[in-house]
Amino acid sequence: MTDRLVKASSERRGTIKDFQVVEADGGPLVLCALTDTVDVWDPVADRWTTSPLREPYLWNGEAYIASPDDGDHPDFDGEIEVGSLAAVVHDGRVLVAGGGEHTPLAVWDAVTGAVVRRTALRGDVWNTAAAWLDGRPIFLACPNSAPFLSIWPLEPQAPPVRLPRHHGDGITALAAGEYDGGPLAVSGCLAGIVGVWDLRRAELLTGFEVEKGSVRGVALSRVGDTPVVVAAEDKPGTLYVRELVSGGLLSKIETDHQRRIFALDAAVVGGRSIAVTGCEGGVVRLWDLGAGKPIGEPLTGHRGQVYHAAITTLDGRPVALTAGQDSRVRVWDLSDLPG
Repeated sequence: MTDRLVKASSERRGTIKDFQVVEADGGPLVLCALTDTVDVWDPVADRWTTSPLREPYLWNGEAYIASPDDGDHPDFDGEIEVGSLAAVVHDGRVLVAGGGEHTPLAVWDAVTGAVVRRTALRGDVWNTAAAWLDGRPIFLACPNSAPFLSIWPLEPQAPPVRLPRHHGDGITALAAGEYDGGPLAVSGCLAGIVGVWDLRRAELLTGFEVEKGSVRGVALSRVGDTPVVVAAEDKPGTLYVRELVSGGLLSKIETDHQRRIFALDAAVVGGRSIAVTGCEGGVVRLWDLGAGKPIGEPLTGHRGQVYHAAITTLDGRPVALTAGQDSRVRVWDLSDLPG
């Protein structure tokens, strides 16, 4: 079904592994990770630009280092690779944090490409997210298959904070939000374990496990007045909706995805708790989390795997954005959804 398709971006070179939506200069921008670049799509003008990211590490004549005084050499080979990113607008600048294979986490000005923060986080960056603490952005990252998360403040000299180990394997899903006035994160891993984190206290709030597969998508939302965590089990494709604080199971939705789920987001749209999922086969689905059932027919059009999904607003109407292997961002209308 394609009648909910609002628009699709022009095709870009390479797979879109991740993206984030920000509001800048009065309109939305979609920052996309295309492995070796961060490309920015303006959905109103359907215009692409490439962020001129500068090398995030310093060459001391023998190796790349995080700072002149830092003897810990990051795993950087001179080629910028961005497979995961987070983006915020702070002090009038669009900041993008990301990393990838052999590129530890760094923070850039997305417009000028200037390096705002270097880190010595070792290993490939699998997932990145951004949150706000006392009016300042903080960034979360997990390296390759390591089962831990670190919080990196924006300030170059501020040390990172490693969260306690909770996961039994590599972290494959990460999202951030706010609860009761403070920043939260939710993470999921290959071993099927989900953790909800109080970022101010740097401690685990609650956790739970899915039944069979790995967790490939997580989100924070509400069902009615209840704050919830949503987790997507990749295979057999089950959505778990749990109460945020206690972790108690509210509902379990068996999806009809025929391939593994790799993309998830959730939000309240018109008073209704909605989730969007995308799978390896390119199919996108909408879900009513309160009723525990699908909304409408499958949304088709993507060729290949859908890696990321996000619910946002475009031109005053709610939409879902999806992207992945076919190098296009698709925008789906979420207004006037069927019951």
